[in-house]
Amino acid sequence: MDYYDVAFGNGRFVLVSSCANDGDVFTSTDGLNWKRLFTEISCQCITFDGKQFVAGGGGGRIWTSTDGENWTEHRALPSNFLPSKIKYGNGNYIIMGTLNRYWFVNQFVAISKDGINWTDLKKVTDESINDFCFITE
Repeated sequence: MDYYDVAFGNGRFVLVSSCANDGDVFTSTDGLNWKRLFTEISCQCITFDGKQFVAGGGGGRIWTSTDGENWTEHRALPSNFLPSKIKYGNGNYIIMGTLNRYWFVNQFVAISKDGINWTDLKKVTDESINDFCFITE
């Protein structure tokens, strides 16, 4: 099992993982003791916007949850999109990933106001990117 990303919101940490085609979600209120939720959610990235968790996984899938335990799946992005990071800032979600699942080059991004409806993917670079952040004034 691969552990990919963690977010904190609504008094809990939520950790997303992937194992072949299925994954699990783990929650914790203290960051030390974790509860494993046996799910079919296979995600590579997660963020929290102050109201909901939004997680991205292969196959263009996006999952949303207000509590980190009950998830709703949305088929929002192209089925060959594999996200690597998702962030929330300035009222927008930005998700970044690749259309080539074996080589993390040719990075693409999409933007969403609600975490469910996304813009078309736009290519941003031919290089591999591991992370990004928002800079506000």
